[in-house]
Amino acid sequence: MNCPEFRPPMWLRSGHLQTIAIGYFAGPPRTEQATQHIVPLEDGDAIVLHEDAPASSSLAPATPKRVAILIHGLTGCHASPYVQRLAFKLNQAGVHTYRMDMRGCGAGSQLARDLCHAGRSADALAAMRFVANRHREAILMPVGFSLGAAVLLRTLGEFANELPDEVRHAFAVSPPIDLRDCCLRIQRGLSRWYDRTLARWLYQRVQERKALHKALAELDNGSPPRTIWDFDEQFTAPLGGFRSAEHYYHECSSLPLLTNIRVPTTILTADDDPVVPGHGLSEASLPATIQHWRTRHGGHLGYYAARNKDPDQWWMDWRIVEFALSRM
Repeated sequence: MNCPEFRPPMWLRSGHLQTIAIGYFAGPPRTEQATQHIVPLEDGDAIVLHEDAPASSSLAPATPKRVAILIHGLTGCHASPYVQRLAFKLNQAGVHTYRMDMRGCGAGSQLARDLCHAGRSADALAAMRFVANRHREAILMPVGFSLGAAVLLRTLGEFANELPDEVRHAFAVSPPIDLRDCCLRIQRGLSRWYDRTLARWLYQRVQERKALHKALAELDNGSPPRTIWDFDEQFTAPLGGFRSAEHYYHECSSLPLLTNIRVPTTILTADDDPVVPGHGLSEASLPATIQHWRTRHGGHLGYYAARNKDPDQWWMDWRIVEFALSRM
């Protein structure tokens, strides 16, 4: 399946505007009717999965033939607009969904001492195994966004021999496969606004969770980090057992593991993404199992299209739904 052409509205061609559109056109949050599942992790922390079944289906809820796991980005959770939108559309198409809260995020914020980061591949594997155990012989497709996409790709490469048999396909959107390169590039030009905004948000998350983890309080020197690199140097690296941010980026980037991926995987990137540069993927030597969908426009998780045959203008959602149905 080749990448369909993405055509943005004339007034929304900028990658920055496409990125901002995620929030501006998000609309009100959907009413939560999901079933929550707590998934314990080996170190004593836990993550949460939010299960949404198709509204009307001839399939028994306990044994759906098509299942998707959705993994949010750095500052997101199960309730992020792009995650909720896609889950709803997949449900409407008859696909069972599980929206994952990564470690310390969303409904799992009080269930984990540690922070989520790009190296949490074992957490994603635990989620896949949990879902696979609930839906034996289903066709399971994990979908990751931004940091969640990087975690997904790392999981597929690092645990290529340990994935549940039910995992047949995967889809990754805007993954930061080279963490060091991404953190350096986001410090340039207009992208610095995203860098500082994300750093402030991450620091706020630390403030909310210091009571759970004494080490967080000890690492907080009262001076908020100004960049993602600074945040990773101050918090992510020491909490994750890394010597420095540089060491964390080297150890947890998914780029070196792409050649190990055996599950057929599609990666979607935009050339004008102001947060995650897509050039690294284009220059990488990809295995035959990976298909790269590269668009000229789209921003970071934006993909708000000019009016077309799709039911709404969220182009990314419909391409993932089409992909899921064609592969399942």
